[in-house]
Formats: sequence, C-alpha cells, structure tokens
Amino acid sequence: MGRAVTLCRHLGIDTDGVTARCTGCGLTLLAQKAARDYLASGKAVLDAIRRRPPAVSSPADPSVTEARRR
Repeated sequence: MGRAVTLCRHLGIDTDGVTARCTGCGLTLLAQKAARDYLASGKAVLDAIRRRPPAVSSPADPSVTEARRR
C-alpha cells in the first residue's frame, strides 16, 4: 500500500491508503509478500526517477483526469 500511495503522490494525486487484513494468510505467505514489496519499492523509486513509462498502456479515463484537476 505504501508504494501505491507514494507513486500516486509522485504523480500529483492526493491520496490515502487503507490496509486490509488477510485473516486466512499464513506467516510464510505474509513474509513472502513483505519481501516482494520491499524489493518492489526500490524498483518503483528507480522507475519514478527515470520516468519510466507504464508497462501497460490504456486509454485515458475522463473521471481520472477530472479527479486530478481537483
């Protein structure tokens, strides 16, 4: 969640995140997800610095454009 919020704020989107509990997740799965998120955060920083374009291109959504104007 922290990575998503940071990237949105980098793009000028004022946002907050809400965590969701994973009641059925075991400790191994949670540890794997934490390690993946830790490594992905470093990659996200590099991508933002280099202004790397998105891997997937999709048409602009007018509601997103309007929300960014506010």
